[in-house]
Amino acid sequence: MLANFIARKHVCTKYDDTMFFGTYVDSELNKIDTVHFPEAAKRHHLHTSGFYKIRGKVAEDFGVFSLEVSWMEKCGYKNRSYLV
Repeated sequence: MLANFIARKHVCTKYDDTMFFGTYVDSELNKIDTVHFPEAAKRHHLHTSGFYKIRGKVAEDFGVFSLEVSWMEKCGYKNRSYLV
């Protein structure tokens, strides 16, 4: 999916690994909650606000749906080469 990053919350696990929770908005302004477990958080960093391509598994916990992120990439900027 393609979504716009809104906010994140960093958490340390009991093993002192970093993971985080993210909030995104899709093109129809639907809110998307994400969970970035330590392995995914190490491989795919969440930088600044902007659009991200996200892949993962939808999970339901206590009646609340979230996306467990397995892959993520920031997008929206085009690499340009200027001729001199």
